[in-house]
Amino acid sequence: APGGQQGPAYRGWAAYLTLGSISALIFGRPVRLVFAYTIVGALFFPFVIGTLLWLNNSKRIQGSLRSGILVNAVLGAGLLLFGYLAVMSVRG
Repeated sequence: APGGQQGPAYRGWAAYLTLGSISALIFGRPVRLVFAYTIVGALFFPFVIGTLLWLNNSKRIQGSLRSGILVNAVLGAGLLLFGYLAVMSVRG
């Protein structure tokens, strides 16, 4: 099965998480790499929140299982906040 801890998605995610700490051990103080890692992380959160909004409000999900107004409001606020932070981190 492609899922679980043996799947390529999990292994890629685990490799991404170790990138920052391993590079710090190898290069000492890799400032540019830390900035790149921070920017990628800042862009990841708006993507995840937007995906949650899209999937949880899809027509394929039964009405009772869709996100309610409170969940959508919190996710929307999070999307705005992390979108702003992503723009600020990219702009410097």
